[in-house]
Amino acid sequence: WVKSRLSQIRNFDSICFGLFAIYSASLGSRSFVVAEDAAVGHLTLTALLLHGAKFYRDFAGVPPAKRKSKRSPFDRPGVVLILYAATQIAATRVSSAFFSCREEQENCERSDFVRPRDALDRSTKVGHFAVAFACLATACVALRRFLKANGNIEGCVPMAVVSSYLVPAAVVCAAGHSAIQGFAVQSGGVTHFLWLQIALAQCVYVIAVIAVVVYVIAPLTVRTVELSDRTDPIHRAFKILKSELNVKDDKGDDNDDDPGGIVAVQGLASVYSSPLLILYSAILVLLVMLVGDGLTGSIFLMLTQQLLFLEVYSACVKLRAQSQKQPFISVSWYAVIIWHLLGSQYFFASGHQTTLTSIRFEAAYVGFHGDFQHYLVPGGLVLLHTFVSQFLSVITLPLLVIWPMSRATWLRLGQGRGPDDSGNGHGEVDLYENGEWFRDEIVRVFLINTVLAAIKLIVTVLTAALLRRHLMVWSMFAPRFLFEAVSFLIVQLFSVLTFLLVQRLNLSVRNWFLVLNLRSQMHSPNISREKSLDSNLPQSDLPWSCDVVFGPLNFWMRVYYVISSGGGAKFGAENVIHPI
Repeated sequence: WVKSRLSQIRNFDSICFGLFAIYSASLGSRSFVVAEDAAVGHLTLTALLLHGAKFYRDFAGVPPAKRKSKRSPFDRPGVVLILYAATQIAATRVSSAFFSCREEQENCERSDFVRPRDALDRSTKVGHFAVAFACLATACVALRRFLKANGNIEGCVPMAVVSSYLVPAAVVCAAGHSAIQGFAVQSGGVTHFLWLQIALAQCVYVIAVIAVVVYVIAPLTVRTVELSDRTDPIHRAFKILKSELNVKDDKGDDNDDDPGGIVAVQGLASVYSSPLLILYSAILVLLVMLVGDGLTGSIFLMLTQQLLFLEVYSACVKLRAQSQKQPFISVSWYAVIIWHLLGSQYFFASGHQTTLTSIRFEAAYVGFHGDFQHYLVPGGLVLLHTFVSQFLSVITLPLLVIWPMSRATWLRLGQGRGPDDSGNGHGEVDLYENGEWFRDEIVRVFLINTVLAAIKLIVTVLTAALLRRHLMVWSMFAPRFLFEAVSFLIVQLFSVLTFLLVQRLNLSVRNWFLVLNLRSQMHSPNISREKSLDSNLPQSDLPWSCDVVFGPLNFWMRVYYVISSGGGAKFGAENVIHPI
């Protein structure tokens, strides 16, 4: 009976858009605006659970994967559905503990997570600090294991250095700042070690800026190794495979005495996701320090729900690509809708309300002391604290396109399916080989998110206009319109910036392959070194804005790579690339 009911769910996009339409239309109701924090949480949970039912419907008739080892519990869609639903329900329920109270909400008790530190006892402060530091440490260890498993942390790659040293240093600085702020003794109204508290916070700001600068200059986390040693295990495996398949080179022999010409690339299968995750981790430490240790658990609950949804969604996309025999599947509307609803839910679950009295103006003084001559930095910090969930939701939107290419490896529910069965089997490199589709999908995802934000903004504008003579217009509908308008502007701003960052990464991947080809041609006896460099360059398929922003930087990076390649390892014309 359950399978027959689930089989009737045909157009899941329409169902999720219907839930979003209900949420948007209800913004004109006074009762809904008062209880919007709980209502949007229930709507988001409904969409997530329906997506879990869709996942079970898709995988219910798929035979389990053949394994030589013992079967994993994740091979069964029912077990995955139960764990997914239980985790989403628990995360949504726990997130309600971070709600703030409105004046119109009766019998609402303010949670300890949103109270000022001065109003808490010492044991509560210790508990909040322990939870915040545990969340940061868990995120740092999980990121390192992810990068190590995908080969993106080897060598002296700049972004790998950021992940290995700067991000842990930022975690220590943020923890020290929180400890001094919560436990430093005050005398005469002045906190001891105030200079150290400000210095640690500014160190976190500097590390975040350095991470962004390094990402713009050298975002790749891949490492190229020429296998010139015959004792290398990868080289031996290649030789064995070459001899078994009787593959000969262009000279007509096996050329066993020459082990060169084989290139091993580490981290190429996750070339897009790894730099973005490293950048997100540096920004995440800054956000955790900004919102305080009491609200850190809310941010990590949001990231947990996003990660679970990404894994299940990626598994559905891979199964659909395999069944339809299509290398690439466009991002569905329901995925962006759920992503947008999660951002709306955690706006309230991060201790905020759509009232002017709930704005946390103390965020302007995190890392600063005294008066301000200019209000750009403190205003930006207050806006970032207020709309932290929308900010995280926007900058992580590209993962909806990137994640299904190489992730969801723990959901191997299909017959003989592996992590890279979609596309051409090269992981995220397939996105570079289909650059036009990748760029269009990134633009499409941001446009869908913009349409959703615009619908909410239009509804709040019409509500404020139609109810301009309402008794509660200045205390309820006008502030709701103000928050929605500022949120819309933030979504647009960071959508453009995130798109430019993704295109910068795509440009770096293109340059990396270009350098590899140039080094191969410069050391090949069949190609003249005096051949014009511009004749070998592929035409850019990036939009004109990226060429204007990153054009000069791209030119000088090409010159540096071409000059430095003359003294590097020699690559033959018959190079073989092995993504590992």
